[in-house]
Amino acid sequence: MAVKLILRLKVTEAHQQALQRWLDHMHSLVSKQLGYFYAETLVDHQRPGEYLNITTWRSADHCRQWLCSREWSGLQQLIGTTIGAQASFHIKDS
Repeated sequence: MAVKLILRLKVTEAHQQALQRWLDHMHSLVSKQLGYFYAETLVDHQRPGEYLNITTWRSADHCRQWLCSREWSGLQQLIGTTIGAQASFHIKDS
């Protein structure tokens, strides 16, 4: 069953360009992962600096493999320390 990984990000206005570069880098890495289908990023125009990134995976196991990967770990570290964004994620059934 397909699942969605929903990543909620909140960043200050000063870091929005850095966040966009981070998202571009993440998309380039995630697109090479087994079980990955596609991703989209939604911008909240009523709450500047809030983003939802939604990736769709073939299964929860494929999604968990990504979340346990060295690439994801490095991205998490970068988003917290360099960009200073608040991030949370959830896996949901499609």
